[in-house]
Amino acid sequence: MQLHYDKTIENTDFSTFKKGEYDNCTFSNCTFVEADLSHSVFTDCSFENCDLSNAQIQKTQFNDVQFSACKMLGLAFEKVEKLLLAFNFDNCQLDFSSFYELKIKKTKFINCSLKAVDFGAAILTTSDFSNSNLDGAVFESANLEQVDFRTATNFSIIPNQVKLKGARFSKCNCAGLLSDLNLKID
Repeated sequence: MQLHYDKTIENTDFSTFKKGEYDNCTFSNCTFVEADLSHSVFTDCSFENCDLSNAQIQKTQFNDVQFSACKMLGLAFEKVEKLLLAFNFDNCQLDFSSFYELKIKKTKFINCSLKAVDFGAAILTTSDFSNSNLDGAVFESANLEQVDFRTATNFSIIPNQVKLKGARFSKCNCAGLLSDLNLKID
């Protein structure tokens, strides 16, 4: 596996991605649509304005990776390598992706579109969903303790199906905790 260290890669189409180890690399305006990133390693890397939609990420390692303004539709994050897994998302579109059963404490999803994302049975303790749209997102059996939902929108969480101790909500978005009760809130 080839090692790539401290590189900036711009405006590249990775439809035929070469597996490797990428350490302290920046990918800017790159396309990874349906690319096979499986078994690659990304450590201290950043992806900026990239399209990773439907990329294959089986056993891919994401160690301290930042995604900014990326389109990441339909990614099966539950298939990534779990050891040392750490990433954050800012202004990303992650619709139809899955984080099922992942332990991703302290993950930041800031200003993200998370429509129909599966967070089922995930451990999201102390994560942050500031200004993110969670329309249709699934949280069944998830650990949401101390998660910040204060400025998140369109979520629907069934309190007796998740752990919520210390989770933060605003008065404006508490309806997302009551939607399953079919109440009318004015």
